[in-house]
Amino acid sequence: VGKEYQQGYKRVNDRLPKVPEDTTQDALGQTRQCLQCIDDLLARAGTDKTRILMATIYLVDIQDFQAMNSAWDAWVPEGAAPSRATVAGVTLADPGWKVEIVVTAAMP
Repeated sequence: VGKEYQQGYKRVNDRLPKVPEDTTQDALGQTRQCLQCIDDLLARAGTDKTRILMATIYLVDIQDFQAMNSAWDAWVPEGAAPSRATVAGVTLADPGWKVEIVVTAAMP
């Protein structure tokens, strides 16, 4: 994990934003993949999902919102839901991607 200290913040660079590895999965499966990658990255950085300050989720198709949202709701700890924006109708870098997630988390 590459680390950079800047103005009191620790930035961790590791293939951000998070995108699915297995593009054959549906939006639910791809969202779960992204969230697992985020868990892993946060753990390596010494923090966790309870310290996420904000998230932006990009969806290719708004019809995938319910599937993405069900994975998100199951993943976010009760009482620790961060501010979140979801943007739909985007073109992502890989045509197989249905979802892309960017998070900002506080360090302990």
